[in-house]
Amino acid sequence: MARACSICSRVDRDVIDELLIEGLPMRRIAAQYELAESSLRRHRAHHLSTLAVEARESARADNLLVRVNHLTGQAHRIRIMAEGSGDLRTALASIRELTRLVELTARLAGELGEQPTVNIIVSQQWVAVRTLVVDALAPYPQARLAVAEKLAALETPR
Repeated sequence: MARACSICSRVDRDVIDELLIEGLPMRRIAAQYELAESSLRRHRAHHLSTLAVEARESARADNLLVRVNHLTGQAHRIRIMAEGSGDLRTALASIRELTRLVELTARLAGELGEQPTVNIIVSQQWVAVRTLVVDALAPYPQARLAVAEKLAALETPR
């Protein structure tokens, strides 16, 4: 029979859950509440609601977006004041900051698609694997030809 979770039965479980969700270091939580780090890890993995974690991350992202929007408003205000007083250097600096803030907003919203593109076809490992596969099929000429054709099709730019 499995043991009961020592953290779930605590009176201060909600506080501990919140600290875990916030990402406070486990070592610090364990020391503060006289717990074993392994108990915290198990509790987080098995009993901490994924919805709670996702909600917290969403709230954090919303808060960041609010702060970025506030900074954007300030940059607009400074740009307008600078243009009004003929201070084009400051106006241009404000425009640069606005550009950075637009990029940051898009990044926070996940609109930039910043995932790296990896082209394995040009990597040395791919060339080695491809060579090994084709060489291994030498005793089977038809299979070797079929595989070589499929590999060539993969490597041809579309």
